[in-house]
Amino acid sequence: MSESEMKAELERKAKREKETPADKSARSTARATWWIAGFTIILAVTSMLQWCEIHSGSRDTHKLAEATLAASRAWVVVQGTGFGFTKDKNFPSARVVLADSGDSPAFDVEGWRCVEIRGDEPPMQNSQLQKSLTAVCLPIAGGTLGKGVPITMNAFIPAEVPTDFSQDTEGSGSHFYYWGTITYDIYPFDGKRHSTSFCLKNGGDQLSACHEGGYQAD
Repeated sequence: MSESEMKAELERKAKREKETPADKSARSTARATWWIAGFTIILAVTSMLQWCEIHSGSRDTHKLAEATLAASRAWVVVQGTGFGFTKDKNFPSARVVLADSGDSPAFDVEGWRCVEIRGDEPPMQNSQLQKSLTAVCLPIAGGTLGKGVPITMNAFIPAEVPTDFSQDTEGSGSHFYYWGTITYDIYPFDGKRHSTSFCLKNGGDQLSACHEGGYQAD
């Protein structure tokens, strides 16, 4: 120890010896206050880290639950289509096949479908397909739709096609349109109705998606 260090140590010792009981108590209180403050900071940082970890884990658990539901729920989709003419009177006829491609049944299935020969696409409102007053519209009532079980919906228009009828999807002139919406519940029930809608028009011997509202599902 150098001379200056020894001198400083002696001064500190002499100062402590001259301290009154009140001074000693104040010094001890100050030291304790610093220790408490330091411990409080460490505790706050630790708590924050734990909260972040728990919050992150909660988000991960929620995402996992959503992914599990999406993988196991019912999904009603358009499985197949067809277009042609009736053999007896040459009326335009079409077929749409819906099926549940999910891993569980679709419950309380219901909806509607329309067919019409039109020069423009079916009406839409707020991005949702609407019925047409001039179309042939029928209800869809399937009750419970099991996994992989198809619903085949045939429809025809009891009239011959007009002279401007186009067999090409992108061709000018009128087309045969087939559109509709189906709603259903899933298991486990998530508090909302799910839906599948389609808008199709003829092209060759098949039905192709309309430019607007072609296929929508949630």
